[in-house]
Order: sequence, then structure tokens, then C-alpha cells
Amino acid sequence: MRKTASIVFCILLSLSVFVGCGTSAEVSERLVDVDKKGVVTYYDIYDFDKSYYQEEELEASLNEMCDGHNEEFGGSFAKVESFAVEDGKAKFCVRYKTAGDFAEMTGMTLYQGKVVNALADGYDFDQNFQKVEAGAVTGSATKQDIYGEGDLKVVVIGANVNVKVAGEICYVSDEKVELTGKDSVRIRETADGGEPKEPKSEQMTYIVYK
Repeated sequence: MRKTASIVFCILLSLSVFVGCGTSAEVSERLVDVDKKGVVTYYDIYDFDKSYYQEEELEASLNEMCDGHNEEFGGSFAKVESFAVEDGKAKFCVRYKTAGDFAEMTGMTLYQGKVVNALADGYDFDQNFQKVEAGAVTGSATKQDIYGEGDLKVVVIGANVNVKVAGEICYVSDEKVELTGKDSVRIRETADGGEPKEPKSEQMTYIVYK
């Protein structure tokens, strides 16, 4: 199931284009939105060439992927919220019950939870961090600074996407992260010519918030 789901998403993500920063209501870029209950909503928009890809086939593949995951795990864990093609662009939205469901179905790393739980689950926070206040970087920080602040939450992700969390960001790892608001970031690694490229599998971005 996971292999099939990953193939579907590789097809979709290979078509992706980045056309400006949007919000979860009006998304114009790839976005992972994690709400306060840990529900993940994934949005994407991409160029759609009907000479190579059929709208109905891609929409059916997304629905089959979600249905298969739900059947395998015995519940309602993923749902295609929308899929549309207009003016040569295709746009879709898939909702996942947890970050684990998202990771299982797409093959991309995504973790969400309290910092103390992330440590117990093997995330070591061995990164160079930046301290954030009111949506702006105010200086450097260490993992000890994060540990000392109490009941913080974290999203750990291994993809070049926009990320929105349900809280105010306090720390971010990696110089690739651009703050786009008090609760949102853009993650990019730029190759020659300015085109975005995917990170290596071991490169994880930590977004710590309260």
C-alpha cells in the first residue's frame, strides 16, 4: 500500500510548481498544515498537461490511495477533500488524521507532537537552531534552550514545502527556513538556476512552537 501511495505522490509532486505564498484558505503553493489536534491537511497545485495525464485517472488514484489506507488500518484516516483542474492547473487537498498517516501514505517524513515525546521517539534535536519572536529571527539557539522552555511542540519534516502550525513558532532549524508568519515557514534548498530541489533523506527541518 505504501509503495503504491508513494508512486502516486511522486507523479503528482513531480508536476508541482511554486507560484507564490498562499494561506490554507487560498493555497497557491505546496503546503502542509498541522492543526492543534495534529490533523494534517496537505495542499498542492501543479501544471497539468492533459496530453500526458488524465484528470479522472489522477483523482481516482488519490481516492483509491486513501480508501486503501483506511481499509488497511480499519478507520477513517485519510480523505481527498478536493481535486480540480482549471486553466491548465490542477489543485488537490488531502486530509490525514495524523502526521503518521501522512508519512505512511506519502513516504515523506513528518512528525508532530510535544518536544518531550519527540525525544522519546528518537528525534535528537541535533541541529543549528534560530530563535524566533513575533515571526522574526532574533538570534541563534541550541537544543538546550528548547529543552529549558517547558511544554513546547514540534513538527519535524523532510520535504521542501510550506508548513503552517497551530501556534506561535519559537525556534526553527536550518538556514533553508524562511519565516512567512508567526505560525508558518517556507522550506527551500535552491539549486543552480534558482529551482527548488528536494532535501536528502537525512535532512530534517524542526519547527518548534507553543
